[in-house]
Amino acid sequence: MPNMESYSSIHLSAEEDILVDKVFTFEVGGSPLNFSDTSLLGDFTYFTWIRLVTPHFCNITVRIYDPDEKLFTVYDGALQQVPYDLSYQEIPFGTAMAGNHTFSFEVESIYNVNIHIKIEKEYECLRDKISEWDPINFELYEVTRFNTDQPYIIHQFPFQSDYSYKFYIGRVSAEGNLSTVDHVDLTLFDPDDLPFAVYLNNTLAGVSEINSFLFGTSQAGTYSIRIEIHVDIGHENLNVAYAMINMGIIASCDDPNDVNGTDPTDNTKISLPPEMLMVAGIGVGGVFMMLGVMMILRKRKEALNNESNID
Repeated sequence: MPNMESYSSIHLSAEEDILVDKVFTFEVGGSPLNFSDTSLLGDFTYFTWIRLVTPHFCNITVRIYDPDEKLFTVYDGALQQVPYDLSYQEIPFGTAMAGNHTFSFEVESIYNVNIHIKIEKEYECLRDKISEWDPINFELYEVTRFNTDQPYIIHQFPFQSDYSYKFYIGRVSAEGNLSTVDHVDLTLFDPDDLPFAVYLNNTLAGVSEINSFLFGTSQAGTYSIRIEIHVDIGHENLNVAYAMINMGIIASCDDPNDVNGTDPTDNTKISLPPEMLMVAGIGVGGVFMMLGVMMILRKRKEALNNESNID
């Protein structure tokens, strides 16, 4: 971490969720402004707003160091005061861990400038982008830091059979270099270790977007979820949030191939109720009776014919 002039960020605002809300002067050739030991909660999105409030222009780089002193360059660009435009540059940062973070603001300008800086805690990561469930009950929810040294992570999770699960994944830390693109691989392995590749080198959604997909299961058991982020060389570290929601059962019918342990070649014996047996017996008896009557009538006819021939 470079040497910086330290400035306490605590107690700069009377509101609990606002960590910083003040106008600061940046002198020509001055040192970066550093808010050290800023305690942040894990899995939350914090917004930094910056606006140039003097009639000048400058370039500003905003860096954040997490508790492990891993660097995130979340903004690197120009600021210019535009008449009648009071809008701010908005910089989101989702945390992958709780603890003390450091915010650094480095300004390059040929003028002394004043910049309004505001840092505020907003909401849990991803919850602003998932509106279909209220309240949202995540069965899996994580925010993980990825970099070239730690490019992937594997989660194991029990799934139910014939259920649908919806996954969400997206970057939650802003990127200072907008020309860089990060990619994601995501594969699920079922209990038999059969892979289902969902993303293969897909573009990872930007900080204001989200990737999502539905996955239906055919068997219950423990599934493995492997997520790998191909971090662009222009990024030092990325915080990525992902979540899973149980969307409910898909099908309730049994497997037609499941014979419950019986031999499908066995002959099946059909048992009829007594009433049907009685009806069947009466029917068969009636047929035999009719045949008997017909035979008697035929014999009598033959006998009569013989008598007439004798006469």
